[in-house]
Amino acid sequence: MPKKLKSQRRKKGKSLGDSEHDDTGFGDVDEVEILSEDHTVADDASFNSFYDDFGGDAENGAAAEDGAPDTQSRAEISAANRHNSLLEALSLASTIPSEKRSVKREQYLKRLFKAISQFAAGPPGQEAVLSRVDDAILPACKAGLRAGSAKPAEQYAACRVLEVTSVIIGHDQD
Repeated sequence: MPKKLKSQRRKKGKSLGDSEHDDTGFGDVDEVEILSEDHTVADDASFNSFYDDFGGDAENGAAAEDGAPDTQSRAEISAANRHNSLLEALSLASTIPSEKRSVKREQYLKRLFKAISQFAAGPPGQEAVLSRVDDAILPACKAGLRAGSAKPAEQYAACRVLEVTSVIIGHDQD
C-alpha cells in the first residue's frame, strides 16, 4: 500500500476532533456539531417552501399555469384515469377469443379482472361494463372456459372475470 501524502497524515498525539487547523482544506475544526436524537431532515426544510421555490401551489400540489387555478381536482383526474384504464382493458377483451396462446389469454383475463374489480366503481364504470358484456366480456370468458384447449389457470381467471362482472352489474339489484 502506498504511503499517504504528508498533508493527509495525522499528527502524532492528535485525534481527529482536536481543535486545531486542519490541513485538509476544510478550515477550522473548532467544535464538532452533534445533532440531537430527535433531529430530522424535515426540520430544516418545509413542504410549502419547496413549492414556493418552484412556482407551484402548495395546497393542491400542481404548478400554476399563467396564474389560472386548477379547475379539476385530484379526485376527478384519478376517476378519469381509472375509467380510461377500464375502457382499455375492455377493448383488449374483444381480442381474447382470437388469441391462440393460452398464456396470453390468461394474462388478458387477469388484466380484465383487475380492471373490472378496481376501475369499474361508480355509474360510469357500471355503464361501460354493461355495454361490453355481450360483445367482449362473455366471448372472452367462453374462450377461457373451453375444456379442451384451456388450462386450469385460464379457466379460473375466466371464472373470476364472470364473478366480478356479475357483482359490478348486479350490485344494486336484489
